[in-house]
Amino acid sequence: MNQTPEEIWQMLATIDERVEQALQKRLEPIQRELDELDDFCNGLLLALAEVLPHIWKADEGISRTLAKTWGEAARQFDQIEKLDGQHPDFDQTLELLRPRKVLYDILLKRKEFGSPAGE
Repeated sequence: MNQTPEEIWQMLATIDERVEQALQKRLEPIQRELDELDDFCNGLLLALAEVLPHIWKADEGISRTLAKTWGEAARQFDQIEKLDGQHPDFDQTLELLRPRKVLYDILLKRKEFGSPAGE
């Protein structure tokens, strides 16, 4: 069976299209699940940002402690982000630091920590 170059290119294009469609079909549920997990994690962060100020009113020591540890996490996040990955001096990745940085930033903007340094 001798095929012309055009026929071979057409056959390859058809195969490529079928592979792309099959991959897209397989990836759609994974992308949906990732989107749901992302929304869930964002919801947890927002819930924490809403409830923590009430807890801190009952115990100001918690506010000072979290301001210190989350502030350090935020600084580490910023430093690691500049290095594009994980800094060898830290045993934390950007994704482990990000929730504490987000909460710190939210609560700092809401002035829940008191002074900017959280002290």
